[in-house]
Amino acid sequence: MKSLFQKVYKINFLAIISSPWILSLIPAAVIIFLLPEMFTPYHLTLKKAEDITQNKRLTFFEDLDQNGIKEKIDVLDYRGKFACCFIWGNNNSVKHQFNFYGKIPEQENLTMPVFCDINKDGNREVFVFTQKQDSLFINAVDFSSKRVILNGRFISKIGMVPGVKDFVLRPIINHDYNGDGIPEIYFLLNGCYSLYPRKIMAYDYVNDTLISTINTGSQHFVTPVLTPDDSLILISTTPATNNCPDDFVYSYPDTCARIFTFNDKLELVSKPIEYSGSGCVVRGPIEFNKHLQYVVFNENNSNTNYIVTTDIEGKIINKKTVQQEVNGGGLVSISLNSNHHFLLRNKGEDLFHIYEYKPKLTAFQQSSFTEKLPNSSLIPFELSNGKLAYLSNDYKTNKVNLYIEQINHELSFESDLYFNSYNLYVQSKIIEQGEILKVTDRHFLYTYLITTNNYYSIRYILWGIIYLLSTGFILLILNLYKRQVNKRNKLLQEIVSLQLKLVTAQLDPHFAFNALNLVSAKILKGDKYEAYDLMTCFSSMMRSAMSFSEVVSWSLEKEMQFVTDYLKLMKVRFKDLFDYTIDYDKAIDLGKVDISRLLIQNSVENAIKHAFKNISYKGLVSIVIIQKLDTITVTVTDNGIGREKAMQNEVANNRSGGNGIKWTRKQVEIYNKLFKTHIDFQIEDKLPSGTQIIISIPYKK
Repeated sequence: MKSLFQKVYKINFLAIISSPWILSLIPAAVIIFLLPEMFTPYHLTLKKAEDITQNKRLTFFEDLDQNGIKEKIDVLDYRGKFACCFIWGNNNSVKHQFNFYGKIPEQENLTMPVFCDINKDGNREVFVFTQKQDSLFINAVDFSSKRVILNGRFISKIGMVPGVKDFVLRPIINHDYNGDGIPEIYFLLNGCYSLYPRKIMAYDYVNDTLISTINTGSQHFVTPVLTPDDSLILISTTPATNNCPDDFVYSYPDTCARIFTFNDKLELVSKPIEYSGSGCVVRGPIEFNKHLQYVVFNENNSNTNYIVTTDIEGKIINKKTVQQEVNGGGLVSISLNSNHHFLLRNKGEDLFHIYEYKPKLTAFQQSSFTEKLPNSSLIPFELSNGKLAYLSNDYKTNKVNLYIEQINHELSFESDLYFNSYNLYVQSKIIEQGEILKVTDRHFLYTYLITTNNYYSIRYILWGIIYLLSTGFILLILNLYKRQVNKRNKLLQEIVSLQLKLVTAQLDPHFAFNALNLVSAKILKGDKYEAYDLMTCFSSMMRSAMSFSEVVSWSLEKEMQFVTDYLKLMKVRFKDLFDYTIDYDKAIDLGKVDISRLLIQNSVENAIKHAFKNISYKGLVSIVIIQKLDTITVTVTDNGIGREKAMQNEVANNRSGGNGIKWTRKQVEIYNKLFKTHIDFQIEDKLPSGTQIIISIPYKK
């Protein structure tokens, strides 16, 4: 019972997988796979790559007049002498040009302009930072009046270490701290190995004044936080980089990590929270339930990590140990579908381990969301159309990818970007063809075009159409194959029918009766060996005849065996009315030559039954097989009365002759169609009498 069930199950399974609806899945999948543009809603194409190492060119898109259209702004060093600002019109021509005191800062990291409406005319002014030797300056352009309104305002000296002037300058926020209705510009200055300055500053354009935090030995990473009463708090988290000398003259050297809390006047709200240990890092803050949460890594060099919760003024409320082994990777905020995800990158030996921070639980977890993320760092930014995007850098391959909206929509940059958060800047602008993406690293300004894939929204419909067309094609192929099989089967049935007619005509009951009588007579005469030979010939013919309904062709070797047996019987039956000879080249392998069954036999049978009737001499049937190049020629020759007299005899005896030859010709015609070959069958009259049949068989070893 079990075996029967397995057999039925196997048959049903084979029937299912051989169904056209299943078979068509394979070509449909291949076609869909070869159309990769259908798998992503966007395309990213590199349009231009410009070397900026000579003129420190920076490009920005900003809606200065707030009319909904972004202007293109280029800031560059003009012939290495001074900085210029170009504002471009919609026709790709320069609309305004402004020159500044000093040049674009020399350090590797980018210095971004600040956009702020300081005269309340609805147009935002452009503030650009420049450098001249060891001093930093701020400049400003009024877009509406087309003039420079601030030229070379001194900001700060840079560099404490001789010969080193590296620093990071980053805008933070525009905020009105003095209540005059015009915002001040907040920015940070981080001296790197140069050590000085390390502070947060704010510039009041109306009063042309600068305020600043105290200078510290700690490098600042600033997050602006607005309190419930719209007051500004600046939170600075610092790493313990430990590059300040022992005789460092400023407060709070970088021998430990700290959390600073400043008010909008850049005054310390409370004493900084300190975490000792070389290499200790503080990341954050994350706002949650009116509190601030931080992650502290490697305090006291113990590989122990904490989550610290403080109030808005910097007072510690809670401190919790982190269970995961993390090494101070960046904390990135990702916003998808109105959900905020705080991700911690932990760079291990072989890959990034990405955890998601849950502020409510004050814990890091790996979730289904983190499993979708690439094994790389992420830098979020916003496109001109309001959609969120992320730059991703695989630290093992240094390949940078772009993700739009969803993390699973990945676009690859054609160029290799020098990827660091402090020297990579992205700007975008919507144009008629799509959205221009300007990506600036320390060496090049790349122009990419993001276009929307119009087929993406209807991809399921297109896939369905491809599947249906594939199914239709499979059904067409199967139908053509079925018609071909039916046609072949019809030809097979026809040729088998002809061959059965031939064998029936030759091995009819009368033939069998005569053959058995011959054997009996020989036995009575005591010719038992001859009787045995005749019986062997007869049984061999019978065995061959029994398989005639199974195949339509056999080898020339089997055909000649059948013909030989037949000739032996006929020669005894007609009492030496004729002789026969069979001659062929022994080099021909008759077993490897295929021939339509009974093709030679029927020719021999016609000679015996019709050619030797009423002759006064001994007949002769000669069979010669030769090979010429790629053709086997079989010649059947008799010295009988010829075709014309044989036909007269048939008419005189009221018989319809010629059926054997007619069936043979039809047999050859069908066989050639069936097996795509060309067997030639010719009959020639010999002089003075006799008939010759020539059968040509194509043959290739």
